[in-house]
Amino acid sequence: MQLLLASRGDAALLAERAGTGAELRAKQQGLDIKLAINLQQEWGKVTGRAARFPQAGTLGLTSIINQYPDVIETVQNGLFEAINWAQKNPDNATALGAKYLSLKAPVIKKSLGYTSLEMVSAKDAKEDLEFWYSRLLEQNPKLFGGNLPDSAFYYG
Repeated sequence: MQLLLASRGDAALLAERAGTGAELRAKQQGLDIKLAINLQQEWGKVTGRAARFPQAGTLGLTSIINQYPDVIETVQNGLFEAINWAQKNPDNATALGAKYLSLKAPVIKKSLGYTSLEMVSAKDAKEDLEFWYSRLLEQNPKLFGGNLPDSAFYYG
C-alpha cells in the first residue's frame, strides 16, 4: 500500500478496510486509486459457486463448547444480531467502530459498502469451507496436517 501511495506501484492486493483506507488517503494526496477487482465476485466466477469465501471465524475449545453450550449459543446469536444491526444501521455502526476500533469514521463507512457481512455457522458453511480448504490443500498438501478437518470442527 505504501508503494502505491508513493506512486511507486501500479496495483496492490489489500483486504477491505485497508483498501478503503488507501483509497481515501490517495484522494487526500491527489491520487486516483480505485477498487479494480472484488475478490469475492472473482471467486464466484472462477469456481461457479456463490460470490463469497470464508474470511473469519470464531473458534472454541471442545471442552468449553460442551461445558457451556448456552454461552456459545448466546455468543453466536449476538454475532448474528450485531451483523444484522450493522447492516441496517450503518451510520451508528460507523460511529461505534470509530469509537472502539481506532479507525476513522470515513474509512469505516465506505468500507461497509464494500464488505459483505454475513454470519454463517460452521455447520451451515461446511460445504463452502471444505471446498475452500480443498483448494488450499491442492496448493500445499501439508496444510491442516494434509487432511480436511473432521466433522467435530464444524459446530453450529
